[in-house]
Amino acid sequence: MNLQAAACSCLYSGLELLEARTLGSVPTDWRGLRGQGAERHLVRNADYCFAADWRFDAPRERVWAALVDPPGWGLWWPGLLAAETLCDDDAEALPCWRFAWRGRLPYTLRIEIRARRREPPSCIEGVVSGPVSGIGRWQLETVPGTAATHVHFEWHVSGPGWSRLLSPLLRRAFRRNFESLMADGQRGLAARLAEASSE
Repeated sequence: MNLQAAACSCLYSGLELLEARTLGSVPTDWRGLRGQGAERHLVRNADYCFAADWRFDAPRERVWAALVDPPGWGLWWPGLLAAETLCDDDAEALPCWRFAWRGRLPYTLRIEIRARRREPPSCIEGVVSGPVSGIGRWQLETVPGTAATHVHFEWHVSGPGWSRLLSPLLRRAFRRNFESLMADGQRGLAARLAEASSE
């Protein structure tokens, strides 16, 4: 498999978890990273690449409003234990948040995410720091010919040293944990959007 094919496999194979270190190049569709050394480095040197796709029978603007309100995620996303806004979106800076997550694995992951690009209602990117570090993106598109919304999620992250050492053993557990969290999120948001539309 050449590098371009590996990158496409990593980014667009749904809930597939791959070792991104094997890619050797930065995916070209990460617009805005070129020339930004620190954040470009996060993608190039990520240990893992996660991807997921969601579809909702709701307009893109409504889905966007839910996704850019992390403190409200706890109302519909099982696994999110806490979400706190550290800085609001204003003229001086993009927003940043602190999260506590718990999936199938027996530990609580506490991270901070700082938005680095925000283009309503189509794209938001953020940089994560904490026990894991990396960069992620939500991309929203209206499904052609419908009022439905497709959401594509990508996450390029690196873990602590112990996770790298145990990666061959833990890869499946990491993947299942991610799958579970994302599936719960999709079901929860779908129900939330359906409930709001019936009010």
